[in-house]
Amino acid sequence: MPNFFYSAKNLAGETKAGSREAASEADLARTLREQGLVLTSVKKIEESAKKNNFLANAFCQAFSGDDWCRAFFKSRFGHFSVAN
Repeated sequence: MPNFFYSAKNLAGETKAGSREAASEADLARTLREQGLVLTSVKKIEESAKKNNFLANAFCQAFSGDDWCRAFFKSRFGHFSVAN
């Protein structure tokens, strides 16, 4: 199943963002709607992006664990989900 980066709003108008596995964009929208969120943007994560994200996580956890490391990779690749 593909993974997607998404941005959604709750009833209070707060924006929530993250990544999630779903069968399709429509399936993602339905899942978020069940959680009280309205999908505002979505982008399918390509395999290379998932690999880059995995490697960046491994680097940050192994060598520094600092927020600057995650901020660097987010600014470089435009995304970064933290795996704790």
